[in-house]
Amino acid sequence: MIRATEPRTCRAASQLLQPSGSSRGTAAALGVIVGIAFALRLAYAIPKHVCFGDEACYIWLAQSLFGGQGYTYYAGTPELHFPPLFPLVLGLLNFIVRDWEAVTRAAYVACGALLPLPVYFLGKLMYSRRAGLISAMLTALMPAFAVGVLFGETMSEPLYLLCMFSGLALTYKAAISKSLGFASAAGASLGLANLTRSEGQVYLLAGLAFLVGLSLFPRPRDFGRRALQVALYLAMFLAVAAPYMLYLHSHTGQWSLDTKSMTSYTTTRALVNQDGVGFQRDTWGLDDSGEVHYFAHGFDQGLLQLLTGKYKDRVLTDIQKNLSTVWALLVRPWICGRYLMALALIGFIASLVIWRRPGAEFLNFLVMGTLAAVLVFFVTERFLYGILLPVLLWSGCALDAFALGMEKYCSRRSQVLQRFARIALMAFFAVVCAYQTHQGYRRFLRKQPEQNEVWAAADWLRKNTPSDAVVMTTNTEVAFHAGRRWLPLPVAERSRVVEYGRRCGATYLCLRGRYLDRRPEQGAELFDGARDFDTLELLVKSGLEPGDPRFVAYRLKNAAPPR
Repeated sequence: MIRATEPRTCRAASQLLQPSGSSRGTAAALGVIVGIAFALRLAYAIPKHVCFGDEACYIWLAQSLFGGQGYTYYAGTPELHFPPLFPLVLGLLNFIVRDWEAVTRAAYVACGALLPLPVYFLGKLMYSRRAGLISAMLTALMPAFAVGVLFGETMSEPLYLLCMFSGLALTYKAAISKSLGFASAAGASLGLANLTRSEGQVYLLAGLAFLVGLSLFPRPRDFGRRALQVALYLAMFLAVAAPYMLYLHSHTGQWSLDTKSMTSYTTTRALVNQDGVGFQRDTWGLDDSGEVHYFAHGFDQGLLQLLTGKYKDRVLTDIQKNLSTVWALLVRPWICGRYLMALALIGFIASLVIWRRPGAEFLNFLVMGTLAAVLVFFVTERFLYGILLPVLLWSGCALDAFALGMEKYCSRRSQVLQRFARIALMAFFAVVCAYQTHQGYRRFLRKQPEQNEVWAAADWLRKNTPSDAVVMTTNTEVAFHAGRRWLPLPVAERSRVVEYGRRCGATYLCLRGRYLDRRPEQGAELFDGARDFDTLELLVKSGLEPGDPRFVAYRLKNAAPPR
């Protein structure tokens, strides 16, 4: 006898808005959510993808590290800016993927698909199983996590967010269970987040404040065990961070968790005012020694010294301008949007009325408070991804509160009304999910054309330059996709640019359209006035017809052979 059964996917989906459920039902619902996150990211990962900016650097680091050249990629010198975990993961993934241009997308799909899991566990611990499942589903579809990271110029965010969200979930579990094991695991997970992106140390401090706060307020309780939790939490973080700290100390002579924060601060002041021209000059200009500022490795002053010394007069004005930028970014529908912010506000109020767990809100506000660390730098989309965690949890809380209210209202009425209420709630949730998916897809379509210019320039270089060519470009992506060694194209007079290129072994120069407005003097001379110069031979100028990709390429005359 064959018994008709409901499809497993439908059964799992129906579990999503159930007030309670079996462990098998919850596991099935989580499996569906992870599957949706995986499928969505796989669909975005399949088309051709440009490895913009830092993303190419991470791949080069992985190639060097697993190719026996050490942790290097720029001119063979030790790399001191980028933390090492993402290159390590990319190198390991390459044993499976076997394509260096695809490993970042493989990491994006795998880590992004797993990201809903720590959000679910945190939502379940803080509020309810249903709130956790809803928050997890919103995480799977969140445009910032599904699309924003794909064009964010690092692609390290999926791994970073997975480690960081897991660390915060483990921190909360450790706090409510007083478990030493969970405290150790939380410190280790946040240590891995710090080895992926240097912002991870800010969330370590948030977790530390949470553990200490719960042990002291409203009154000291189990102080000895709490103190041991804190000690293990910090010890595991430092144990994970120690090898990289030793590496940095051996090259800089200073003990630090990273050096990128110092370099980023000094080179990005112009971005506070959205001044792309100033950023190009401050980052890729040449210092007195003839090296580009970004690679000059000036670590004589720490971040605190910079904030209280050379840049102290800028701190308050920078914070004010960054706060305006934060709001302008958060209301964009592909990052958060007003509707999700309103839903989160409702959820926050509901959490105070229904669940009344001050510890949960304490952690959420500590996570939101990490925004303060970003405000002294500059604000871009990827710096806001961490504070979206409370937004997702409160949004799940709001929809759970709606469901609870409807269930209470309908419980004494007809079953037809109860079914209608549940269908209405599921329809509303489906609309929210569809809206998020639509906004992500719109963002994906909007970003796709930006890649055409890179492909055109890279294809030309690959066909018309020798395989050992060293190409000076305005960023890494053109040289990377052309399969050529990269050298930064400095913002300087043509004579100094050529001198720098010859000294570092460059043989070609390529300037593409995206940077023409950000380097106006260089664009006017090398693109608008493209011709043969005494030190440069013009090879190609593209972009004469409307719609054509804009780039120009030169060969350095009398250049030394590549080193």
